Amino acid sequence: MLNYQESLKLMSFIPRAICSLLLVFCLCISGLMAQLPTLIPYRKGDKWGYVNPQKQMVIPAKYDEALPFEDGVARVMRDEQYGFINEKGAEIVPLVHSRTVRLGALAPNLYKLISKSKWGLIDAEGRQIAPSRYENCLDFRPGLSCNQFVEGLMRVKVEGKWGFINEKGQEVIEPQYDAASTFSNGLAQVKLEEAVFYINRQGQRQMENRREVEVRGKKVMLLTMGNKWLYLNEQGEAMSEVYERGKGSYAILHLNGKWGALGEDGQEVIPFKYDDMGNFTSGLAAVQAASKWGYLNEQGREVIPLMYEQAGAFDKGYAIVSLQNKWGFIDSLGQQLCPLQYEQVKPFRGEFAAVARGRQWGSINRAGEEVVAPQYDNPLSFVEGFAQVVLNGRVGFVNPKGGLICPLKYSQATEFREGLAAVAIDNKWGAIDTSGREVLAFIYANPVHFKEGRGRFSEHGQYGFLDTSGQVVIPPVYEYADEFNGGMAKIKRAGKYGYIDRQGKEVIPPVYEGMVQFTYANGSLARIRFNGKSGFIDKKGVAYFED
Repeated sequence: MLNYQESLKLMSFIPRAICSLLLVFCLCISGLMAQLPTLIPYRKGDKWGYVNPQKQMVIPAKYDEALPFEDGVARVMRDEQYGFINEKGAEIVPLVHSRTVRLGALAPNLYKLISKSKWGLIDAEGRQIAPSRYENCLDFRPGLSCNQFVEGLMRVKVEGKWGFINEKGQEVIEPQYDAASTFSNGLAQVKLEEAVFYINRQGQRQMENRREVEVRGKKVMLLTMGNKWLYLNEQGEAMSEVYERGKGSYAILHLNGKWGALGEDGQEVIPFKYDDMGNFTSGLAAVQAASKWGYLNEQGREVIPLMYEQAGAFDKGYAIVSLQNKWGFIDSLGQQLCPLQYEQVKPFRGEFAAVARGRQWGSINRAGEEVVAPQYDNPLSFVEGFAQVVLNGRVGFVNPKGGLICPLKYSQATEFREGLAAVAIDNKWGAIDTSGREVLAFIYANPVHFKEGRGRFSEHGQYGFLDTSGQVVIPPVYEYADEFNGGMAKIKRAGKYGYIDRQGKEVIPPVYEGMVQFTYANGSLARIRFNGKSGFIDKKGVAYFED
């Protein structure tokens, strides 16, 4: 099904006469996709229950707060205590918890229940997965998070001791350790009294073989456990990831000011001779020695000689390099895309990269050809097929062949958006289309940005909307207006919020003191404030509350 952005691409091949019909069709389909849920939170006075889309009460209004259903369960609150109900209104989790948290993408069907200083887990059916006996932990640091499952296990703490539970809530590793990291490649580092060692996912201590390795006068420890290995520093802290034996892996380390890598046998895979080293991207890493840069492959071989003064990471096949203060691009074989002849270059954005000769900017394509000769005062960036150019303070636009689509006569401009770009003359804004034709008169105090075929403008501090021909379709009568999204725009009048459609009809009259976007129940409901109390409304303006 076409989304809005896809419809815009299609419109460029369709006569203008039917473009508006296609736009309306796409917006209508978008609106239909946000269907109302079968049960909707409903406030009756100060109490909340649930009604069906016909506003018939299904679950009695007896709660102090209620949220929409997700995966068949809804969070409710009474007397500042939270719990969950199912779609039949049964309290599947008693209202005895001070807070509830959904675990998110890694475990979308699990909820953390927090009661005082303890927490447990339930699933989307309300079944108790883990008892509420674990101590709160607010650590989100990599390797130490206790708020998410990592490799299927979550750190838990009981009476100061650490262990692990799985997604079924089972304590697969009993809380017994004074410290524990999250799992990495099947192993977790733990501390028990003064001993620091590694355990596997079954909680079994790994038989360790420690061997001291000295590199450039620096001692590190190679730790092997079965088919796993890693490096530790002199304090016993991990310096590398955990690797599997026999995979050809190596650990990149920084020792005594030099970068290199050690393999699973303690031998140097990459000599510790580099003053700086970047990350591997596209199978290559930039390295520096004796003030010169080149590139290593993942086998540690110098495949692009260290000859450059500067070198960047590879991105989509090319890297930026400089030699004798001249810049350009090389490919992964070290071949120059074009001679290193520029004083400045920018990374490729799409098919083009901005380049400067002297202080004048132009653009090259991925074949290294100058599609726009360096002649402008600004770096070029093509958006929707056109790049803004500035020369002697005057602004215009060029196409990918370097041809100007309009004279360099504007004082300011924005990028193209939906086929239109805002341009200014003497601090008054208008707009041009992709042919360079001026489609909006230069009468606006601010840039007019179009979205979904409507351009928001302000006049004397009030907001309204234009169509793409420059006609005022919604007069400037609002104190504030958002851009259109899904065929609707939030507006504010006399301090109250509502929504309008693309024709300016107030589908939701501005009567609410506060309003968020339609983010609840798959975008079908918005939360509002009315007469100091909260409630929900749908996209037709139907209010699901009464006082």
